[in-house]
Amino acid sequence: MTENASTVYKAPAKIEALLSRQQDEGYLSKEAIAEISKNLGVPIYDSYGIASFFPHFHLEKPQKPKVQVCRDMSCLLAGGDALLGNAKNLARRAGIRNLRPESCACLGRCDKGPAAEIEGRIYSSLSDEKFQDILASWKNGTRRPASRAQKLKHATRINPYRKNGAFGVLRALMKNDKPESVIDVLKKSGLRGMGGAGFPAGLKWSFVLSAPGTEKFVVCNADESEPGTFKDRAIMDSHPELMIEGILIACRAVGAERAIIYIRHEYGAQARKLGKVIERARKARLIGTKNTPTLEIFTSPGGYICGEETALLEVLEDKRAQPRDKPPFPGTAGLFGKPTLINNVETFALIPAVLKNGAGWFTSFGRNGARGFKVVGVSGAVRKPGIYEVEFGTPIREIIEGPAGGLPAGARLKAFSPGGASSGFLPASLVDIPYDFDSLQEAGSMLGSGALVVIPEGVDMVALAHNVVRFFRDESCGKCVPCRLGTEKLTAFLERTLSGVGRASELPAMRDICEAMKDTSICGLGQAAPIPYLSLFEYFESDIVTRLK
Repeated sequence: MTENASTVYKAPAKIEALLSRQQDEGYLSKEAIAEISKNLGVPIYDSYGIASFFPHFHLEKPQKPKVQVCRDMSCLLAGGDALLGNAKNLARRAGIRNLRPESCACLGRCDKGPAAEIEGRIYSSLSDEKFQDILASWKNGTRRPASRAQKLKHATRINPYRKNGAFGVLRALMKNDKPESVIDVLKKSGLRGMGGAGFPAGLKWSFVLSAPGTEKFVVCNADESEPGTFKDRAIMDSHPELMIEGILIACRAVGAERAIIYIRHEYGAQARKLGKVIERARKARLIGTKNTPTLEIFTSPGGYICGEETALLEVLEDKRAQPRDKPPFPGTAGLFGKPTLINNVETFALIPAVLKNGAGWFTSFGRNGARGFKVVGVSGAVRKPGIYEVEFGTPIREIIEGPAGGLPAGARLKAFSPGGASSGFLPASLVDIPYDFDSLQEAGSMLGSGALVVIPEGVDMVALAHNVVRFFRDESCGKCVPCRLGTEKLTAFLERTLSGVGRASELPAMRDICEAMKDTSICGLGQAAPIPYLSLFEYFESDIVTRLK
């Protein structure tokens, strides 16, 4: 490490100034945006372009109380739509008149739906009675604390340490000047990125190490925002020190002097936990000294698209979250054009265990030809929704009926989404498929973000597909035509179908739109958005065709 930790990176001044002003005043007035622009020496249109892009910026003074109810996939299955529809009546009973409840994108509480955000606090497992009581507490000034999130159990494979053993692998590596040894172990272990794409971690790290240039970055993508996904949140709650250690190991392995954790807006509690771990690491002289990297946390201004790695980099460069064309890839030209390693929370948190126990230890897990294990979030129609460690290759039926407790009494499985909203829907007849990257890809789906959503008989699959495609429409950044228009067209067609006016003659055009989106969209959002729609015709054709004219 050199004494000057970075000569290039500057914090996103416009975004941070806008966030700070909104925190103080509750919204961003035209006068506030103009003042911020003047202070920073940037055009007003530049600041306004950012303020109008991200969903957590408010250009008008919000109502009090501000109530947003999640009705994305997992919360929809738990009754989110019904709660939203009844919210005004419940508010009146709580003594609040003229409430204007809004729907919102996934809040990351998929294991305890339905969830709602009320005046900045997230509440989960909401019944009508609980929702009314929370509103009443806001009315009388007591304000109930936010709901607690579920954690991983401490006796897990992901944690290689006994009490007070944290950072042991990093301390040993600080005496080793051969970063290649770390990458060699990762390559032999076969560890893949756990954020969705599943790219081999060791190979990705080697690209950054061998990339020319003396200044490099490591970025942790903690912006999981896809409906059904919450396992990274659980890891940060349970083992924040493992994630931090993995990031710092990565810095040594690839030669980076600066690391950034990009965390989603709704994960304030998790950001505070990470901050405490970073402070302990700083006191232990593991970061922030002449020969160690710097590490900071950046809170996203919101938006699912920020989870796309190049869109995330754009935000860190103080821009709108619009994905870049690839190549070049971040490994060679990432943050400010410098080589940048990007992995997600789970990938970094696994690093200490893999290095401490060895590649053979990781490959000793797995079934049906697969190797390793991962953390899975299970939600939907199961008795024990939550976060579980699962060996790759485990039949999905065993995950549902084992740790997740099976379906509630009287319920029967109709379908499941194996990897979050973007993985589409598979029928109950495929429930014995092994849970691994290759098997799910062969079935036309994907392991994705590690989110298994269980769907019972009685659910309208057309309505569920509409719910998911609408999410992608709302979260599209609008940069490329195939995604911007394609998600709109698919959503509108499904709306017409649900209303009884969809026509079979439209199907060929919809199919062409799907193919164009998959082939020509800039990023994974547009490429994956048609999958829920297409899975209807692959496995649930009767649900939709019988409703068309």
